[in-house]
Amino acid sequence: MTALSTIAFGAASDGSQGDTVRTAFTKVNANTTVLGTQAALTSATAVTVASALTPAQVGRRVSISLAAAGVIQLPQASLCTADSIIHLRNTGATVVTLAGATGAGDTVALSKLNPGESAIFDTDGVHTWSVLVRGRANSDNESVIGTLTVGGSVVAAGNGSLGFLGGAFSFAANTFINASSAALIANDTSGSNTSNVIFQSNGVTLWNIQKTGANALVIQRSVAGAIVDNPISIATATGITSFSQRPVFAGNTPYDSGNLNFATPPAIGGTTPASGKFTTLQATGTITPSSTAGIVGTTTNNNANAGSVGEYVSSTSGAVALTTATNINATSIVLSAGDWEVSGSCAFAGTSVNISQAVAGASSVSATLPALPLYAAAVTNGASLIEYPIFAIPPQRFLVSGPTTIYGVAAANFSTGAGTVTATFNLRARRVR
Repeated sequence: MTALSTIAFGAASDGSQGDTVRTAFTKVNANTTVLGTQAALTSATAVTVASALTPAQVGRRVSISLAAAGVIQLPQASLCTADSIIHLRNTGATVVTLAGATGAGDTVALSKLNPGESAIFDTDGVHTWSVLVRGRANSDNESVIGTLTVGGSVVAAGNGSLGFLGGAFSFAANTFINASSAALIANDTSGSNTSNVIFQSNGVTLWNIQKTGANALVIQRSVAGAIVDNPISIATATGITSFSQRPVFAGNTPYDSGNLNFATPPAIGGTTPASGKFTTLQATGTITPSSTAGIVGTTTNNNANAGSVGEYVSSTSGAVALTTATNINATSIVLSAGDWEVSGSCAFAGTSVNISQAVAGASSVSATLPALPLYAAAVTNGASLIEYPIFAIPPQRFLVSGPTTIYGVAAANFSTGAGTVTATFNLRARRVR
């Protein structure tokens, strides 16, 4: 600040050698000029539009209230006395941008005034406006337009939060969020852009957790600071997690539709025997079990499932009355498609008759015996059978492509009269493959 001048009173006895009246009032006027430019004791007319301030406003309190964000230029520093001050106060509701006079090459230490803030500037009278005093906002809320450096701790007490409007926040030490329900929130206020949590090493980005513009969650991987892929992404609509590469679990690569072709599946166990359990096992090639252990059979009193090797089908008739020399279907079974071996037995019985011949066999044609030698027969040589025959029928292979009825066919030649002849037939089949 320019020094103020004092009036010399001269000798105490007579005032000799003191300032003249003119000199004294010249000093008063000079001091008034200094105070007028360096004390900001009075207010200038309020500024309501973006404009350039003039040296006439130096030494004044200037209230600024802009209807829309705009630029206020400080007076040209070289036109002002060194140590001159100007007090600017933003009384409006919009941010005021501060700048030097156009073409003057001046620097202004503060670039903006938030609503409610004030600042006192002084100039070197050459090209600089420096901040002498900066006032806080006229409410409990504070905004820092530039960089805020804190040597100690930054504490958001109660339910407070730290917000960053278009700027960055750097921590030189560990940062803790201590609360009963702690939260770190990255809020995309546009609703359609991204929110990011970025991890760097020595200033180079390595990983980025991003909320995309489509609101999906993506983990991005970077090499040399450039994004190379998105290893993991989660769709918001479905919650489905996608991997850009096949993951590895405990050093093992899982099978999926990309590396497992069910049309030509890999060998189970490869060249080294391995054990496994399957609900359904299909093989398009040869299955070679151990020549000694083979395929283990059931160890309890159960039945093979329908369609499985070993499936068993049987039917036993009651005593069916016969008509002499006539084939009848004593019983029948239905076989599903496959390769079957059919066998059985038939018992003939009668009262007060002479049986000269009895035959039985399995056939896919109703009431028709198969060709020799696929049926069993008992024949007398001129005399009736002394005992009623019971015999097994020859096993037969039935290779069928769909549901097929197999009949147990029986017939006998006997004398007619008051007596009767019956046949009791057991017909059974086993699926062999």
